[in-house]
Amino acid sequence: VSRTFSFLKSRMSSTRNKTKVRQHKMKEGKEKSGAANGHQFVPVSPSGPALCVACDKSVSGKELLQCSNCFLNVHKNCRESVTACGKVIANTMQLIAVGQLSRTAHCLTRELQSQRLPRQQSRRSLHRVRKTSLHHNLSCLHTYEIENKYTVDCVFVPADAVAASLLSDLSADLFGLEVESWSLAVGPDFCRQHDRRTVKRQDVIYELMQTELHHIQTLTVMSEVFRRGMLEELQLNWDSVARIFPCLDPLLLFHRNLFGALQERRQAATQPENPRNYLIHQIGDVLVLWPLSQFSDENAEKMKQVYGEFCSHHTEAVNVFKELQQQNKKLQNFVKSNNSLVRRRGVPEFILLVTQRITKYPVLLERILQYTQGMSDHSDLSSALAQIRDIITAVDLTVSKYEKCQELQEVLARLENKSFAKLKNDKVFRKQDLDSKHRDLRHKGLVYWKTATGRLKDTLALLLTDVLVFLQEKDQRFVFAAVDQKPPVIPLQKLIVREVANEERGMFLISASSVGPEMYEVHTNTRDERNAWMRHIRQAVERVNPPLARTCTTSPSAGTT
Repeated sequence: VSRTFSFLKSRMSSTRNKTKVRQHKMKEGKEKSGAANGHQFVPVSPSGPALCVACDKSVSGKELLQCSNCFLNVHKNCRESVTACGKVIANTMQLIAVGQLSRTAHCLTRELQSQRLPRQQSRRSLHRVRKTSLHHNLSCLHTYEIENKYTVDCVFVPADAVAASLLSDLSADLFGLEVESWSLAVGPDFCRQHDRRTVKRQDVIYELMQTELHHIQTLTVMSEVFRRGMLEELQLNWDSVARIFPCLDPLLLFHRNLFGALQERRQAATQPENPRNYLIHQIGDVLVLWPLSQFSDENAEKMKQVYGEFCSHHTEAVNVFKELQQQNKKLQNFVKSNNSLVRRRGVPEFILLVTQRITKYPVLLERILQYTQGMSDHSDLSSALAQIRDIITAVDLTVSKYEKCQELQEVLARLENKSFAKLKNDKVFRKQDLDSKHRDLRHKGLVYWKTATGRLKDTLALLLTDVLVFLQEKDQRFVFAAVDQKPPVIPLQKLIVREVANEERGMFLISASSVGPEMYEVHTNTRDERNAWMRHIRQAVERVNPPLARTCTTSPSAGTT
């Protein structure tokens, strides 16, 4: 304990010494460069309209100076009139907080040395002091901010300080998950008491808990470093930030509940005489029958909804972030300044990690099941595995449906408003009919519509919930196709699909409507593409009219009508 606190004191002393050196250099730099009130002004070229914060007049050309700390814009002649730099004040308050933490740690060292507390208890005491002191000091800084707003333009509790505190609460060593495996976490003698299958099973359970904690750390960084910083420090628009981090709070709640349930099971399996040693016998009920019901019932539906929405907006979130980053230099600097805290990962990498997490559960559960043969836990684990696979399937369907919706919107954006199609029953099909909430896009692609003269017309085919639509491109816009005066919109209710004899890339579409039958010959680039189209069309027909679909699929695939 003495060595530990001695190390902490030396680290804090080193930090104070470095800070004094840095302040001395800043003071010298101020004298040389003419810095005012803690600002570090440098000449910049304005990329757009800029206002001087001192006189509220526009700044242009060589007259513009900008603080490299807080990004304030001023006239060269107004720099002595601005208020104190908010960044410098925030750093000063952080130093005060560190000094208070150092004194608290010193007092605790003396107390622990006098009482000779056990090692495990001393670690918990230190953690409580660290947590309480840092939260108290951050609260003081927030109070200072409120009381001094009339002198400082904007002072925030630094996001990295808050996140560091939260991540210290989630550190792996605090939960006994810092080593690579269970066999290394427990005592060697205790590990040797169990056979190989038991050790392997405990190792995988340990990996499940360890990776769950890592996932919570990932979500915490996204919430407390990136999202909080973008909203509070950079003052970015809430809608834009919400598009980058959708469903973040429900995800955090779900995974904290799961990790908490796993930790409770571990605590219940810990040996009273040696807290380091534990053996978890049952884990399946935590996932299925536990009161929290992680992968079943109501939580399963929530998980489908939350992960479905997050994964659906994956590409959109990354694009929104990259666009903001290109336009906002402050955001670029903000991301760089947090590199050490987030291990040099960017926002796109964090988003990708979240989308991948749900796919890890089946692999982990399958590995646990390998070493659970003949145990009572096998049934619950099998149920949990089936349920998480069902959740993943539902999430995939949600993602696919969202992507198809986006594809349809892209086509509609290019479709001429005045274009329409006349059907055989003399009804008119317009652009707004495609954009109906009752119609979803099932499949899309370029095909070739064969005319009566044998020519192949390039068309874009859209297979929707109840219709098949053909469009043509004209002057980089889309219009409803016009080929041989046949309707470019085919209802699926009485549609028959057959292969073209002696043509592996062709198919017949026979519309047996009450107004009169109509036959279309459509070709694709490859045989596989033709088969895919036939499969998608038949599946769509089955959803619209099951009896007719069964008749179609059992009919011979000859090229006759």
